Amino acid sequence: MKILEKYPIAFVSITCLLLFASHLGFIDASIMEARNFIVSREMLTEGHWLLTTMNNIPRYQKPPLPSWIATPFASVLGLNNIIAYRLPTALMATFAVLGCFKLVQSISKNTILGIVSSLIMASSFYVIGIQKEAPTDIYTHGFMLWGIYFLFQFFNKTTFQWKWILLGGLGAAASLLSKGPVSLYALFLPFIIAYAFTYKFENFKTKWWALTVFLLITVILGGWWFIYVKIADPETFTKIAEEETGNWSSYNVRPFYYYWSFFTQSGLWTIPAFFSLLYPIIKKYSSYPKLYKFSWIWTLAVVVLLSIIPEKKSRYLMPVLIPLSINIAMYLEVIFKLGKAKLPKLITIPAYIHFYLIAIISSLIPLAAVYFLIQGQEINWIWFSLTAIGCFFVGIILFRNIRKKNFLKATLLCVGFEVVVMTFGFPLAENFNMNIDYNRISEDYNEKTYIYGNVSPEILWQAHSVAPQLQAKEKLTTTFPAEETFDVFVAPEEVDEFIHKFDPYFKIIKLTTIDLNMGKKKRDRLMSYHYKLYKENE
Repeated sequence: MKILEKYPIAFVSITCLLLFASHLGFIDASIMEARNFIVSREMLTEGHWLLTTMNNIPRYQKPPLPSWIATPFASVLGLNNIIAYRLPTALMATFAVLGCFKLVQSISKNTILGIVSSLIMASSFYVIGIQKEAPTDIYTHGFMLWGIYFLFQFFNKTTFQWKWILLGGLGAAASLLSKGPVSLYALFLPFIIAYAFTYKFENFKTKWWALTVFLLITVILGGWWFIYVKIADPETFTKIAEEETGNWSSYNVRPFYYYWSFFTQSGLWTIPAFFSLLYPIIKKYSSYPKLYKFSWIWTLAVVVLLSIIPEKKSRYLMPVLIPLSINIAMYLEVIFKLGKAKLPKLITIPAYIHFYLIAIISSLIPLAAVYFLIQGQEINWIWFSLTAIGCFFVGIILFRNIRKKNFLKATLLCVGFEVVVMTFGFPLAENFNMNIDYNRISEDYNEKTYIYGNVSPEILWQAHSVAPQLQAKEKLTTTFPAEETFDVFVAPEEVDEFIHKFDPYFKIIKLTTIDLNMGKKKRDRLMSYHYKLYKENE
């Protein structure tokens, strides 16, 4: 373990890149990805750097910093190269995880504990999931986490150092420019609550006014874009702001207890996540009771504050995984003592169940080959073999370390299991596409294209350029393009109307049906009919 203590940043970074940056071009863009990618692309093609657009229509729902970050990558790697847009998100996720490492290391003065906390965060189910979908969440919470780290340094230093306030304010401002005040509410405010209850703002009597400077930096540097758009396009900005605000109380409304299963979002770490919340017991055996109290309050404060808001989605729980990862590490730190200290069964049995369960699953992965052969399932046997061999050896070594009660190595092997799955197993997902009609737009498609009806962002992204809307919103008039020939993507529910309006003036040829559905259940939102139109001579 000495090498980990010597090169912790390198070890955490490499692990994160294996988890986050493997096979970036493998799957199609999700709806959230497509929206963000189109905004970035139109910054480069249409010059819409401040008044951001999606398909040339104003899109002010999200601030532009994540899109700005993506543009240099797209300029170098290609405007329509999906890797160019996913790579900065993978790097941002790595940056966020390193923020967790630095925070825990600085508080505990324990590098290994910092590594464990950060790797638990990196391998948590929804951290990986939200990074793969590339929404702005990983940016806003990642920047805020670094802002919190710098602010924590300021709080705890006996000497007054402006650099921590300035750096903290820059981190919080970048968070605000990534997704508005979301992380201020969902991560920063719970942090302040946890810090107040745990550390009680010790050594802070002469520093209170500096917090005002921190907030001023955050608001000024993080809020200028909102003011600019409000001035430049007040009508559209107000309409979008009202819609977004209205969603908080009327869209995806769920009961207060909807998030109470939050610990399951850690995926691989669900069992230790649940038992890490047993505060009176864990605190008694923890080597870092104050840090454990801090992470415990921080975790629950995030859940409570998110539960107050009527609108709820699973991905909104992403910020809770940051303090929860620290909380899980605090539980495992107690387990690391097993064999050297007597611990209650309520603490040890769940740990054994967790580690043995991962060991069993990992070592039995090769048996999936029997299932594939019996079912006649066509799979990529190279990727499967690499996955099976990697998981088998991880499982065997994990069994060995459990028996030796070396639970630190066992923890790292659990992360290794997930690394193997994401690095070698991820490409196998294409073999489980149950939609035989799946059909995407060709990678080299570059025709002049229009749309008719509500065509999904995923399809607009694959169209590779702005696709003007032919249909007026009120559906009373239709604009005919000036070109002699052009392509049109038509939403399924608008096909009859489209043909009725265009057939008298154009020769219409159906080229194909775009179908991005992966499962057997067909959603019209992910489908579009591709037509080629030729102007009839009068």
